[in-house]
Amino acid sequence: MAHHHNVKVRSARYGALEIPKQVVRYLRRYCQPRSSPETGGALGGYYRKNGNLVLSHVMPPSPRSRAGLFWFKRHRGDAQIFVNTVFADTGGAANYIGEWHTHPETHPSPSSRDFKMMSDLLKNSRLETSYVIGLIVGDTGELCAWFQDKEGNREVFRAVVAGQQPKVT
Repeated sequence: MAHHHNVKVRSARYGALEIPKQVVRYLRRYCQPRSSPETGGALGGYYRKNGNLVLSHVMPPSPRSRAGLFWFKRHRGDAQIFVNTVFADTGGAANYIGEWHTHPETHPSPSSRDFKMMSDLLKNSRLETSYVIGLIVGDTGELCAWFQDKEGNREVFRAVVAGQQPKVT
């Protein structure tokens, strides 16, 4: 089945993002039923020698995060603990790379609120990176990924399906 492959998103501006199949499977466990609140968390990853960014760690949903049907705000303290743990467990190889959350839609795409959240995060955080990754899990497990940088540039990849190059919009 196609969803048992690694996912690779290639951006001309930002390079490649690799999402290993076990990470895709883990994220899909959190598909949001239409009547349930959104959920999400932070993402950890590392760069390969070839420059590809690998999404290696997914923060599980925190019971201390706040959410509604169409919004999500992760708990900052729990996210910091997650990032510190990822960094320590990998000897500094992996670090914070972005955010994930769910949407109650089959073909997820970032909302203006999602873009603003990432923009605020880039402005107000002491990040080691010039861009962050956003990832949305739809209600059937389809993924949407996007790159967003401090200058406000972004590149969105909808319909991210394992084994296929996603649609760029």
